[in-house]
This record gives sequence, C-alpha cells and structure tokens, in this order.
Amino acid sequence: MKKLLLNLIVAIALVVSSRAGIVFSDTFNYPDGGIVTNSAGIWVANTGTANTMLASNSELVVSTSRTEDIAASLGATYMTNGATPALYASFSLKCTGRPTAAGTYFTHFSGPNVNGPLSGARARVWASSTNVASGTLAGSDNFLLSIVNASGGNATNAQWGTELTTNVTYTIVVKYELASLTATMWIDPTSEASPNVVGTDFPVDLFDTAGGLVNVTSYSYRQATG
Repeated sequence: MKKLLLNLIVAIALVVSSRAGIVFSDTFNYPDGGIVTNSAGIWVANTGTANTMLASNSELVVSTSRTEDIAASLGATYMTNGATPALYASFSLKCTGRPTAAGTYFTHFSGPNVNGPLSGARARVWASSTNVASGTLAGSDNFLLSIVNASGGNATNAQWGTELTTNVTYTIVVKYELASLTATMWIDPTSEASPNVVGTDFPVDLFDTAGGLVNVTSYSYRQATG
C-alpha cells in the first residue's frame, strides 16, 4: 500500500501588507485511528469513506487505497478580492511508495463552489512518477511533485525539477495568491527567494464562480487512486 505520511502543518499563514500571521497549525498528536473522530471536529470529512484518513504516531497517513477527503477550517473566509493577498501552507512529507505514472493531487486549499462548501480546490500538490522533461525517472524509488490549480490539471503544469526519493522527509511550502489565482511551491526552502515552481494554469472550473474564483475557507487532504 502506497502511503504519504504527513506531519502537518507547520503553518497555514496569511500575508497582509507584508505582515504574516498563523491562522491554523496542527501536529497530528491524536490517538491512532480515524482522524475525523479522534480530532474532535478539528478535521471534518468532505467526501469518501468516513474515518479512513488515519492519524498514526503523530502523522497523517494518506493512502492511494482509501478515499476519504478531510478539511480543517481556517477560521475565516479569504476572499479573492479581499485584503489578504496570499495564503501559505507548510508541512513535512514522506512518501513510502511511488505514485502512479500520472499520479494525482493529495492536498490543497479549499472553498465553496456550486457543488458544496468544500468543493473548490486551489494550489493542489500533485505527486507522480513521470518526469515531464524526460518522460522517465532516474531512480526506481523516485517521484516528483507539481503544483496545479485547475481541476483538470496534471503533473505537466509546474513540476519540481529535481527528483525526490521515497522514505525521505521533505518540507513542502505552498503559496496561493488569491487575486491572481497563482500557486507557488518550494521544497526544503530557506527563504522566499529559494528555488520554486509556479503554477499559472488558469482554474476556470465548471462548477466555480465566474472567472474561476474560489474564496478559501479551509485546508484539505485527499486520498485517491494514483
């Protein structure tokens, strides 16, 4: 079984006029088992099979063989035309098995569209085992991450240029600029000037509001084949 082990969330932070503040953090220090039940409402189920997203040894276990999506409220609605220009998320990631060639996304900012209060997704982090530049990976234990906005996006949108290795822990940092609909991803950064990739795929999803706009209310993790 392929799993992602996540120590969320060093921070979900907002930036307003060059000032940053943490709006949500979690160390996953819950009893082992279904995180929706054991977090006492901090994490809520969105779709899929209830209580199959697990906490274990202070890690969140995200599996390709299960289906539950979960979300944690950020305590406010961050408007695309509001006072907050950008939201950041940071977490530690260890992948214990390779994703499929095409892969899929496993975490994102979320907000409402016509399908429901948590059905819009932005700044999707996408795991795959296909190198967009060469088509193949150098190592049999390697994988790659991309940053994607559109629901129909894939690993080709903005892929990290260096292959990552399973069973190694990385720090992932994501920024979502609400007005420009731009997502940026860093891996093991030391500052905002560190190497990054930028997903500019314009997210005009069928079920979003006009212009692909989604007001962010939560942060989510997703289990899905791939």
